[in-house]
Amino acid sequence: MSPPGGLIESRAGNDSNVSSLTRAGLLGALVFAAAALTGCGGSSSHAEQKKDVTVPAYGVFPATTESVSPASERACKQNAEGFADNAVQFLAHSGPEAAYPADLYYVIMRGAITNFQAQRCETALLGNALVRRLTAKQRRVFVAALPRAMARVVRQGLSDARS
Repeated sequence: MSPPGGLIESRAGNDSNVSSLTRAGLLGALVFAAAALTGCGGSSSHAEQKKDVTVPAYGVFPATTESVSPASERACKQNAEGFADNAVQFLAHSGPEAAYPADLYYVIMRGAITNFQAQRCETALLGNALVRRLTAKQRRVFVAALPRAMARVVRQGLSDARS
């Protein structure tokens, strides 16, 4: 199996079917996802704990930086469930029979996992959400399709979920 990161990147950069409207929609979805994943509100006790997090550029999408505060356990669980939902869609849109590429779900997951870590969420929450949503075989395929840095976090979450 070829490195899926290359497959995803090549689809983003060379797919002539991806219109500027689709790219604008994807960018809007990313901004929405980033806003939804910021967790805590503007309490002054959290203001001192904010951390700037940068999600690197991807294809036509520029790098984005946002201030992130530690999240409550409830917010972390919601973020983990959202990540797992996108993992399901990522798998559904991967491979030769997919109606369209999995890029949207990959980009959302990439930002989500960055925020998940910055918000100091327990990786077991991520692992538990993935165990609930994906079969063991799907989890293996999913982890194999991720870039190393993302796969490391997901593997840790799956390991922590089993502990």
